[in-house]
Amino acid sequence: MHEDLDYRRLKASLEFLVEQYVPASVFPDDSHPVRRLEDDERRSMTIARRYLSVAIMDLVEATQGFSIEHILAADLELERRGAYTLSMLRSRFPRRDKAARRQFETSFTYNFISRSLPSRCKRILEIGCGTGQLAARLAEDGFDVTAIDRNKEVITATRELGVNARLAKWPEFNDGQFDAVLFTRSLHHIHPLQESLQRALECLSDGGRIIVEDFAYEVADVRSLHWFTTIARKFAASGFLREKSGLVGEALANGLTLESWSSNHDPDLNSAAAIAEELKVVFGDCVIENAAYYFRYLAAAMGPLEQRDSIIAALAADESRLISKGAIAALGRRFVAKRFLG
Repeated sequence: MHEDLDYRRLKASLEFLVEQYVPASVFPDDSHPVRRLEDDERRSMTIARRYLSVAIMDLVEATQGFSIEHILAADLELERRGAYTLSMLRSRFPRRDKAARRQFETSFTYNFISRSLPSRCKRILEIGCGTGQLAARLAEDGFDVTAIDRNKEVITATRELGVNARLAKWPEFNDGQFDAVLFTRSLHHIHPLQESLQRALECLSDGGRIIVEDFAYEVADVRSLHWFTTIARKFAASGFLREKSGLVGEALANGLTLESWSSNHDPDLNSAAAIAEELKVVFGDCVIENAAYYFRYLAAAMGPLEQRDSIIAALAADESRLISKGAIAALGRRFVAKRFLG
C-alpha cells in the first residue's frame, strides 16, 4: 500500500490528477475518487490508504501517453501544491501489463467491495470468480484471496492472473475461516439459498462480513426497459456493439418489454428480495444499497474500442443519476452483513 509515502502529499496528488484529467460526469457521487477517499477516512485510515494507492495507480496508468512537456508541466503544479510529482508517481506506480488491466466493471465492483471489507481483513473468499479480475486486484492490495468457481476455463484464466483459484462447488467447499466472503453477481444462481448463506456464516471469522453484489431482475419496469432500449440503439448506431444477441439483440430488434425481459432470464434465479430476506434470517440484519447495473449488459456486448471504459463509465454515471432522480428503477443490489460470535 506504499506506506512509506506521505499520505497528505499522496492525497494532494490524487486531487490534482482527478481535477485535471477526469471529467466530473464520469463518476457517480458515491464513487468519485476524492469523495470516496474522504468517506473511507471517516471509517478507517487503513482502508483509506489502501484505496488511495489503487486510485493513484489507475490514474497514473492513464497518463502513460503524455508527452515529456506535459509531464514536466504537471510536475511544476504538483510541486507548487506540495504533492508528489507525476514523474515520481510514474516511477513508484509502474504500468501494468495490458493483460492485467481492469475493465471499468471490475473497478465499479472493486470500489464497493473494498469499502465494505472489515478494517482488519486479511483472508478473502470469492465465490464465483468470473474473469478473475476482481480477485487479482484484491490480491494486489495484499489480501490472501481464494477464488472458487465450477467452470474449469474460468479457473484456468484466474490462475493465470496469479490468483489461488480452485475448481469447487458452493456450499460444499471448505478451507477454514475467512474475514470476508464475496458473492459477486453469483448468488442469484446458487441453490439452496439459505443453506449457501448459512455455510458462508460458518466460514466467517468473528466480525467477518458477507458482501454480495447482485441484481433485482424482478423490479424491471416499462420505463427502465424503454430507457435501456434507447441507449442500446444509440450504441449500435455509433458502432459500439460487437455482440447483438440475447437481451441486447432483443432490445435492438423489437424493443424490450416485460415479457421479453423475463424470457431472457432464468426463471429459477434467486430474486434480490429473496436474498435480502434470507440474509436477515441467517445474519440477523444486513445493509442494502441500490446501484447501477443495466450498463453491464451493454459493456458485455461492446467491442475492443480504445475508449470503451470511458464510454461505459459515463453510461454507469448516467444510470446512477437517473436512479437518484427516480426516473428509472435501480436494478443493482448490494448487501453487506456481519458475523458476531457473542
